[in-house]
Amino acid sequence: MPVCSPVLPGASGLSAGIPAHQPGGAESRGALRSLWRSPEVIEVSSVTVVYRTGPRVRNRLTAVEGVSATVAEGARFGVVGESGCGKSSLLRAIAGLIAVDQGRIAIDGFPIAPGGGRAARMQRARRVQMLGQHPEQLFDPRTTILESVAEVVAIHADRLHAAMRAQNDRCAELFERVGLHRELWQRYPHELSGGQLQRAALARALAVQPQVLLLDEPTSMLDASVQARIMALIDEIRRATGTTTVLVSHNIALVARVSDVVAVMQRGRIVERGAVQEVFSRPRHPHTRMLLEAHHEMSVVRDATS
Repeated sequence: MPVCSPVLPGASGLSAGIPAHQPGGAESRGALRSLWRSPEVIEVSSVTVVYRTGPRVRNRLTAVEGVSATVAEGARFGVVGESGCGKSSLLRAIAGLIAVDQGRIAIDGFPIAPGGGRAARMQRARRVQMLGQHPEQLFDPRTTILESVAEVVAIHADRLHAAMRAQNDRCAELFERVGLHRELWQRYPHELSGGQLQRAALARALAVQPQVLLLDEPTSMLDASVQARIMALIDEIRRATGTTTVLVSHNIALVARVSDVVAVMQRGRIVERGAVQEVFSRPRHPHTRMLLEAHHEMSVVRDATS
């Protein structure tokens, strides 16, 4: 089922409070048309994820239920929903960090699942990387940022460095791409700010040149100005590399700014999806309308108290 399926006009627009988004412009409309023609890189087929806290049926929590979706190569796909709706669990399943109870996930035809031997883990890493809201969890606190990224570069050097470039040269290239200043490279994770650490995490993810970059609330712990710079950087890299991005967030304004296509989740299911401008300006599902109304009310309160 194509993720770019047109959304039929429904309820009146409730986009007040959402910053103007480029999909309304000619350039973005052209990008959406190109997505129609692009091959699908992510395939999620009837996926269910259940968490078990005990042996009994009542100790089971269904986080994702029967979700199917495809994402086109090079797309900017967003997923919105309330906390606990299953969006992060879906992203972790696509990353191969948790197992699915039913269904199948594939990236560029390669089945995604946890575990496997070294070859399977390498294949998975080269297809998908993930950035979360706690980048410090990606780094060994006993090693510098340079050492941590150099380790990833060394593991994948057989594929990426036919010319046998020095690992430090490759790391320097990555750090410069993400805007991490040279004086920070030899620091330890706890010595960096949140924004600096997220840049380092992005460099680490890009070290394997993944086809898909998954973003799980990557800027929720940052202030607004740093958040905007990090997301602009990610989008700049996406355009330069052709990487497909999937952003999960409860922040509708953020998703509106940096996504072409959006899915709305409620209680483990996708209840609406389509071009972001259509979904956010003419929502069909009651839950989508509720999220937009709540976002608008919060924006009004912020404006009144700022």
